Amino acid sequence: MILNPLKSLLKFNSIVSICVSEKAMFGHQSFGQQSPHGGWDLYGGPQEYIEPGYRGFLITTLPGKEEFAVDDTITLLRQASIKIYGAVQIQSKKLALNPRYLAIDFMDPANIKLWPTPEEERDREEEEEEAREKEREEREKEKEKEKEKKDKEKGNKEDKEKNDKEEKEALEETSDKTSEIKENENKTEEEETKKEESQLESAADNNAIDNKEEEEKESEKQSDRKESDQDRSKDHKSDQAKKEASKDKSASSVPKKKQFPIMRSIYKFKAYRTETRNVMFIKSDVPDPLALAEAAMELLLERRRVYEDGACQLLPVIGVCNFDLEQLEVMSKRVLSSMFTASVEPKNFSVMVLENLGGPSTENVLEVVRNTIWALNPSAWQTSPLTEPDIFIQIDLVGSKLIMCCVTKYMHYRYYSPNLLVKQGRGEPEDDDGTWLTAAERKQQEEQRLARERQIEFERQRQEDLKKERERRRAFLEERRKAKMKATVEGKSRKNSGSTSDKQEGSKKKAADAVSEDGKEDLPPSKNQS
Repeated sequence: MILNPLKSLLKFNSIVSICVSEKAMFGHQSFGQQSPHGGWDLYGGPQEYIEPGYRGFLITTLPGKEEFAVDDTITLLRQASIKIYGAVQIQSKKLALNPRYLAIDFMDPANIKLWPTPEEERDREEEEEEAREKEREEREKEKEKEKEKKDKEKGNKEDKEKNDKEEKEALEETSDKTSEIKENENKTEEEETKKEESQLESAADNNAIDNKEEEEKESEKQSDRKESDQDRSKDHKSDQAKKEASKDKSASSVPKKKQFPIMRSIYKFKAYRTETRNVMFIKSDVPDPLALAEAAMELLLERRRVYEDGACQLLPVIGVCNFDLEQLEVMSKRVLSSMFTASVEPKNFSVMVLENLGGPSTENVLEVVRNTIWALNPSAWQTSPLTEPDIFIQIDLVGSKLIMCCVTKYMHYRYYSPNLLVKQGRGEPEDDDGTWLTAAERKQQEEQRLARERQIEFERQRQEDLKKERERRRAFLEERRKAKMKATVEGKSRKNSGSTSDKQEGSKKKAADAVSEDGKEDLPPSKNQS
């Protein structure tokens, strides 16, 4: 495996994960560098440079194939976005030549979510098509004018050369002929007189013979013409019958070409250049670049084909800033806050820095990113990219820019390399044996692991104590509730029994009072009364 020899390159106290990128394998070429095959290597990629604040995708290309890699990658990303988010159908046949529109030959068109085309975009597309047609017409006119000028210049030169040659030849011929003519004038006169006399004698004899021969030739020609016309008509009819039979056979045997619907993505992609020649950037307004990159890799696995081999690696970019540690810290907090939070389960991550590995600022960049992650989620820990971390972060130092890439399933998709993924298929993570760490780092990692285990055990024990306390309190409250219910029931029964006894005593008292009043009337008065 390519990555195994690089395990011993880590020299920092922090846990840093390094993997091979295509930039390290092939190197960077400066603009206008002379190619090894002779001549100067011409650049055909995008002209605008990347700026801070962009999001999109980072492409590492082969030297000299920048434009092909960019076109192939943008086509792949558009197909993946159509598969995930849906597409807009074509409105007019003129737009079929627009590179934003694609033939849906990579999936079933019935499974695509269709979006309506906004009126503003329709007008814009029509204006763009009209401008393109005008540019094409102007280019064709300019080409025709240039051709006419070249033809005129060539014709004038050829005419001049011909005239000069003819004049020279005419002068030479006239000088030679004048001498010859004078010598042959006397001889010709004598020969002509003798010929005229002989011709007059033979003409009379030959006239009769010539007339007979001409009559015979005309009769033979007429007979030959009739036969040839008949033969031609027969051959023509047989050829037509053969052609019709062959057309019927070809139409029945050759299948018709399947026509795929043409659609475009609802998101936009635009290519930019960086200070390094074979590193390109594609800006996009896709809400989740990570999901789109994974969908692109799955699409490559489904079709098992790469149209161009220029793209060596495709990574989603979540942030771009200037080479400043304060800007990096602010960007890291803003970008990584959704991935590393205290409410989310603890995650293992891997941080890698490409370019300037031996520089003094590399360790500072790593410290800023790691401290930001631990501030967001203290229980997160680092691991090697070979062991398939939950989140893999790659920071590219390209010129004066810091480009932060973030992916998941780094080993599963073969380092997000289209060529390796198509050729070798899905990858498998390795076991982390810790041999890539130094003794001090291994000791520090073991201490962190023990501290993390103690923290987990303490948290587990605390949760159990809280659970027991909740159960005890719940039982106490249940007993108290039952006692209250019992007291209320007894109180109600007492009230009911007390009311009946009071009624009976009251009736008894009333009867006794009545009897006492009746007896008092009959009894004699007491002394006090007297």
